[in-house]
Amino acid sequence: MSTKKRPSIGAGGTPDQATAALNASGFLFQLRVEEEVKAGRDRHAWAVAAREHPWDHEKSGRSGFADLVLTNGGMARFVVECKRSRQAHWYFIVPSDAQETVRNSAIYWIDDVKDKGQRLGWGPLQIIPTTFQSTFCIVRGSGENDQPLLERIGASLVDSVEAIAREEVLHVRGLGRISQLLYVPLLVTNATLHVVRCDLPSVSLATGDIETAETVEVPYLRFRKALSHRFAWPSRVAALRDISEARQRTLFVVNAASLTKFLTTFADAQGWDDPPWKMASMANAAFSNDLWP
Repeated sequence: MSTKKRPSIGAGGTPDQATAALNASGFLFQLRVEEEVKAGRDRHAWAVAAREHPWDHEKSGRSGFADLVLTNGGMARFVVECKRSRQAHWYFIVPSDAQETVRNSAIYWIDDVKDKGQRLGWGPLQIIPTTFQSTFCIVRGSGENDQPLLERIGASLVDSVEAIAREEVLHVRGLGRISQLLYVPLLVTNATLHVVRCDLPSVSLATGDIETAETVEVPYLRFRKALSHRFAWPSRVAALRDISEARQRTLFVVNAASLTKFLTTFADAQGWDDPPWKMASMANAAFSNDLWP
């Protein structure tokens, strides 16, 4: 005799409409991710500081709600977007010799100098865990004319990071509570994440196809791209290469089943020789007048 629980049936003889509506939305996944963070508190220092946190980015014109904001009780925050997908696989292109050793990360930092002001910008910082890093993500089911999913999510997430950081600093600046703050964009998904090593010289110039590629499933990785047209503050770009680099942002992409492991492993590298706020201070960089990059 089967003990499998059957779906409840409504008065109209169809599966319960409330359950169907819940499962059709992404809110249950978001709430489950929040519970996963809370359940892992015996293994990591991260706590939920806010959920469905409203943000408004005056410079970009975007606004929205951050699914979650996590804090480690110190200088670091995660601004989290939860993305539920149905039987999805995401493929990240990397060169054939790529290794899971990347530490460099373009994440958002703010230096609050008491009685003087604030400097701010996007990285670079050496962060663990080490991961693969990719600039290109392919989502099955997307067409060539579709706006890339990760670029769309990432651009909005970057704006939410800047807006939430500005809001927090406006409340604490000049108080000397925290000298530096780090804000990290984090995308948590149930999609299976694959790194695809491609021997680029073997790609046909006639068809754009490759015959074979090595695929590795990973729990998390870095997605790094120019996800904003704005420069980091202060800007000292002098060439096109510098302009491109100044717009780079690092988005951590994590499979939900590995979230606790990621949060447990994540740490800012100790023994920084030249963190960006130190370099800005040495260069006597200007202070931001409105806390927008």
